[in-house]
Amino acid sequence: MTRSSAPILLVFASLIVACGGERVVETPVITTLEVAPNSATIAQSEFADFAATLTRSAGVAGAVDFTVVGVPAGVTAVVSSLQTVGLVTTATIALNVASSATPGVYTLTVHGTEPGAMEATTTFVLTVAPSASCPAGGVVCQQWATDATASSEYTSTDWSARQATGEPNATSCQDDSRAWASVYPTGPEWLELTFQQAVRPTEIRIYEVFGVSSIVKVEVKDATGAYYTVYTAQPARQTCSRVLIVPVVGVSAIVNAVRLSFDQSTLNDWDEIDAVKLVGQR
Repeated sequence: MTRSSAPILLVFASLIVACGGERVVETPVITTLEVAPNSATIAQSEFADFAATLTRSAGVAGAVDFTVVGVPAGVTAVVSSLQTVGLVTTATIALNVASSATPGVYTLTVHGTEPGAMEATTTFVLTVAPSASCPAGGVVCQQWATDATASSEYTSTDWSARQATGEPNATSCQDDSRAWASVYPTGPEWLELTFQQAVRPTEIRIYEVFGVSSIVKVEVKDATGAYYTVYTAQPARQTCSRVLIVPVVGVSAIVNAVRLSFDQSTLNDWDEIDAVKLVGQR
């Protein structure tokens, strides 16, 4: 990954108004949008995160919508973790490159839009590289789930446990049948994903697209059936959508399954899971 050009600036021109012989001068508002880093090489079936920052020099901060256009077929852009502090709004942009994405160099445009204000844009250069293998010998491997079971599923097809396998394909912040959902949205549930390659886990990425978030526990399971808890939390509604990133430390076992436990009784809403990625070493 490399850092290159300076951010694009949008300047709101100063305004001079004559009123009763007096001149009122509005302070120019400068808006900058940065993505760091602003270029990357990502292999097929892998992902990377980037930080988007929109900064205003004055005024009152409002809600900001970040969008990414020019994304090639086989690549999805997921915006999450929106947060505004003062005049600065930040977000995380995850680029997920499917195995079907065509290798090449693509220029993406990131837009930061605030109602009632001008739009700020900047560009990002994505290089899609051929798929990296998942060999033995301590090499980091990233993989999507290949099978799944659950305590319940809304139907055996739409919103089934199998909908949480593979790469992300559900629409963020919508009740989408291409994600897993339980029969009822009011109680404890679990979803267990299995992966083709057993690895020593280092990270888990959970793509929640609706009802974020009721995940109260994340576990990994080894070949003997033993579970190791790697994350706990209390239900608390968060901004939709979310990529829950769970670093895994202190687990030396080789695992090929991840179990998510939910408590939906607090939010009384379905927590829908689009995909889960397991990162580890063989």
